[in-house]
Amino acid sequence: MSESKNKSISEKLEKIAPSFCAAKWSQVLLNLQVGERHNCCLAPSQKIDAQLIQQNPQAFFNDSTLKEEREAMLKGEKISACHVCWKAEESGHLSDRHHKSAATWSSKFLEKENLKTEGVIPSYVEVSFGNKCQLMCTYCNPHNSSSLAKESKKYGPYLLSQDHNWLDKENEELFLDENENHPYATAFWNWFIQNNKNFEVLRFTGGEPLISKWIHRFLDWLKDNSMEHAEIGFNSNLAVPVELLDSFISKLKKIPTSHYKKINFYTSVDGWGKGAELARYGLKLDLFEKNFNRLMTEFPASTFRITSTLNVIAFPDTLELFKKVLEFKNKSNFKDQVAIVCYPIHYPRFLSLNWTKDFYKKHFEEILHFIEKNINEDEHQIGFYEFERDFFKKAVNFDDTINPQEGIIDIFLYFSQFKMRKGIELIDLPIEIKSIVKLGQERLLQAKIEDISINTWVRAEPWISDESKRKLIREYILSKLVSGEHNIWDALKVLLISVNQQFSYEWIPLLMTHYKTRLGAFELLYRKCIENKDKYQLDMRHYVIEHINHFDDYNAKEIIQYCRKLDLKWIREDKENILAKLEELKHPHQIELFHLIKSS
Repeated sequence: MSESKNKSISEKLEKIAPSFCAAKWSQVLLNLQVGERHNCCLAPSQKIDAQLIQQNPQAFFNDSTLKEEREAMLKGEKISACHVCWKAEESGHLSDRHHKSAATWSSKFLEKENLKTEGVIPSYVEVSFGNKCQLMCTYCNPHNSSSLAKESKKYGPYLLSQDHNWLDKENEELFLDENENHPYATAFWNWFIQNNKNFEVLRFTGGEPLISKWIHRFLDWLKDNSMEHAEIGFNSNLAVPVELLDSFISKLKKIPTSHYKKINFYTSVDGWGKGAELARYGLKLDLFEKNFNRLMTEFPASTFRITSTLNVIAFPDTLELFKKVLEFKNKSNFKDQVAIVCYPIHYPRFLSLNWTKDFYKKHFEEILHFIEKNINEDEHQIGFYEFERDFFKKAVNFDDTINPQEGIIDIFLYFSQFKMRKGIELIDLPIEIKSIVKLGQERLLQAKIEDISINTWVRAEPWISDESKRKLIREYILSKLVSGEHNIWDALKVLLISVNQQFSYEWIPLLMTHYKTRLGAFELLYRKCIENKDKYQLDMRHYVIEHINHFDDYNAKEIIQYCRKLDLKWIREDKENILAKLEELKHPHQIELFHLIKSS
């Protein structure tokens, strides 16, 4: 925004209330695959009540939570959900609160008479129907990528200082794009039919929208119905096969142009090089470029907005991205057809640039110099706008304090697990990332045991290459579990996630050595038996018989129940031997165990 426009929007917001943001009235982002809503991409999600929207679809944008937040804003209160904007403003930058409030689709909500707190219909609607997506971006999650959901189901989350990419089993059934009776999607469709005449922008995201059946359902609807007042936007990773893009273009071109105001395209790419393809795993930049140019040719009146999420992995390739964007601009059909907007990473924290300033200082300076050198200075010049430069500077300078050691170690842990999942050797990583990974490995090897948190050691232990150091770490972890300083079930949660990996099995004999951790060992062994009963059931037999005299120290019933659930052959074959041993030991739970085993 120009300086005069900056001043104007700031004055308008201040006049309504010091903390006012029009987006709380004008904008909604709906993630139907998990039944969640945001007012903007920077705010935390809010759960949508499935029953409430079935009864009253208007609750998508009018429930008690939104009403309370609107009331608080009008009183001048800074609501916690908007902390990213407050941080930006405290550091002297304009925030998204200003940019979104200055958007044309927010203008009517800058008038006090339009600021009711309920019964509000947004002018900007962004919706995701499902998580179907062929990419596995490092900062994405199973909610928004079916490929990541599949990976998380197989391997669990990445085990880091803050574990990344948990699969929410509660919402897993909502991920299915093909689900005709999707509770949130069907309710949205009813809400859309009632309110679309008030929408000024309708934007589809995902997942990957171009492979969603719901998007094609909308295109079929738009062919026969008009939204002449609205701009229609499509997000896409542009990594779709050419024939799929052909199908989308063909269907879109059959819609009368009088049925919409404008078609816009939005895409994301974080750099232009090996790191960029790694950060958005599955992306091929040559296909991206081919698809981008194709859309610009087919839709010469459309605008194209590129989002770059600045992250540790792709940042060394960001200068080449700005060069590529300038190339796209020079091919454009009108001056502002192509633009790039940069955002910081908020989660996962280890990908944030905040802790990498010393590593990437040269890159920061080179990119900013290139943008400044190519700033639009008159109406005839093709280059970058001031807002593109300002978004880059704001994203780079975003203050989100992270301990550099935590970031370095997490990068090492992430790529160690990345290698196992994706088959990428560490030697094949871009040189800057390789150096950080190596540094993380060295920090763990050189660190004193007490200088790293027990939480980190539990996650890092299997990736330590030095066996003597690994032995020390295991002894330290076991001592903390036995003393109760670290919860056995918290540690077990990490080991159970790794149930498909050999190192989880290696913990079983260690956990068996003390009565306080023995039940955890049996839980772990039970999970291994579920994975491969034939392979592990003899281990279960060995440990049950070996430790039967300790069963009074913890819940003996649990152990036998594990065996019964697994229907292990040996418990039937060895029944008499176990019963005889129980009688010999005069076991305190003898009667209960006797009946459990006898009935097996």
